[in-house]
Amino acid sequence: MVLDYKNYSKGYKTKPPRRRLGRYVLILVAIGAVYGSLYLYAGRRLSRGRVLAEQGDIAEARKSFEAVRKLHVRGREAEDGLGVVELLGGNIAAAREHLLKGGDSAFDPARVVSTFVARGQYAQAVQYAEYAHGWDKAPSLAIEFAAAQLGLQKANEAGKLLGTQPPPRDQALAARKESVQKVLDVARKSGQFTFVSDRSNTPLASYPFGSQVAPVDVEIAGGLRLGTGLSGEDAHNHTLLNIDRELQDAAAASLNYPGAVVVIDPKTGEILAAVSNPPPGDTSTNVAFEALFEPGSIIKLLTLSAALRADLDFSTIFPFKCTGSLDCDGQPFYDWAVHREVEDIDQATAESCNIAFARIGMALGREALRRELRAYGFDRPPEAAAPIMRFGLTKDAPADSMHTAHYSVGLEDLSISPVHAAMIAGAIANNGNVMVPRLLRERRNILQEPYLHSQPDTLFSTGISEEDRATLVRVMTKVVESETGTGRRAAVEGLPFAIKTGTSGRRELGLDSVLIGIAPREAPKIAFCIYAHGAGKAELEGARILKEFLTRVKARLQT
Repeated sequence: MVLDYKNYSKGYKTKPPRRRLGRYVLILVAIGAVYGSLYLYAGRRLSRGRVLAEQGDIAEARKSFEAVRKLHVRGREAEDGLGVVELLGGNIAAAREHLLKGGDSAFDPARVVSTFVARGQYAQAVQYAEYAHGWDKAPSLAIEFAAAQLGLQKANEAGKLLGTQPPPRDQALAARKESVQKVLDVARKSGQFTFVSDRSNTPLASYPFGSQVAPVDVEIAGGLRLGTGLSGEDAHNHTLLNIDRELQDAAAASLNYPGAVVVIDPKTGEILAAVSNPPPGDTSTNVAFEALFEPGSIIKLLTLSAALRADLDFSTIFPFKCTGSLDCDGQPFYDWAVHREVEDIDQATAESCNIAFARIGMALGREALRRELRAYGFDRPPEAAAPIMRFGLTKDAPADSMHTAHYSVGLEDLSISPVHAAMIAGAIANNGNVMVPRLLRERRNILQEPYLHSQPDTLFSTGISEEDRATLVRVMTKVVESETGTGRRAAVEGLPFAIKTGTSGRRELGLDSVLIGIAPREAPKIAFCIYAHGAGKAELEGARILKEFLTRVKARLQT
């Protein structure tokens, strides 16, 4: 039997070569389409990551680059992008790991390094430049690399980088190189780099180039103790403070005791002067911002504020006869003087009558006094908005009449810092609003390009009414202008101002003078605190210090 498969329809057959090739082509096209789609999608995510990174949205930029890395398409660019993101976040070690895996830059390398230089982040700039390919052949990248090295005070390295580059043909690039070269030339000539300046860019402290220590010339800085809030990567940059050199010098010249003078702009919170004279043997305390002391009678303004807020009927307090002491549950609470007939709150404030304010405090109760103190910032925790200062503190003392009397006049159970005391005066000048105290004005990079500006911001409001605020200013004016006012010796002809004096501490250790106030009285330009440790009574030596300070700056305040 002959088997013939030619006409057997169910026999095995091979597919035509053309049909098989067509399927392969379709598969390849499909793969190409998928890869192309992924490539385009990755491109969009990379582009979005770049934009987000440039806008400073590090978290979202990281998500975009991570999404690309998981695709295994354009992964080296994603690693580069993640490296930049980590550098922006200040994590140099993590950035290094990503950059080692990278290679194809997701960014323009020169632009990345330029961005870091503009922000004063020189370590990040150098880190990225070292991983960028062909930086030595790209003039723009080499110039930015030189600026970064200069920012790290590596003048020799910066000089070598600039020296290897021929004159750029591009005008913008030539101008950039010239600006870097000028800074390098100044650094080489002077051997110093200005670290801190006042608001008018007058140097207050400079680095010997290549050093990590910035000595402060006390004569130049006018008693300013630097260090608070001026550290980290910003230590390599130029910091402009809100310090007004004229006010700073006047305050430093007037305070010849351990203590502090703090002057602020009540409308903006700018710290215009901050003199710190630490006591002998203390080289670490920044008195203006950190020292806490017994406030004394300046607290009477807050006791009055509490009474006004509570609508206390002052006819239940005044007039009365001050005999110099008050019975507090069988114990005598003493005044610093016998004031005899005290007619009203104006006289009580002008003469700083302890008995009058103790009676007001007892009528209100200790908890009402404590609430008012806290309305003005006492017992506030440290805040990111005000990192350079300490707020005043209240003690959990018994709510008996003696401790209530102490609360009323600022003795024993309370403490305050000079800057906080100045802020309280500022609140009275600024409709009850306490501004964020701002020592920093601006930060600039090595090329004097600003990268951070400090802006005014309200820290909190005391909630006092305009009528009550006006009452506080009125009685503070009496302190200076009344014939029996404790601040009469501070009066400066032609300059109306308003203050409250305070004397605290212990007589056997030497009394402290404390004064707060605003000047001029109408449309105040400054609010201030003077704390003179061991100076004695505020009505005497404290008033002399204030008079000398205001006399020195009178013309400035009158303009």
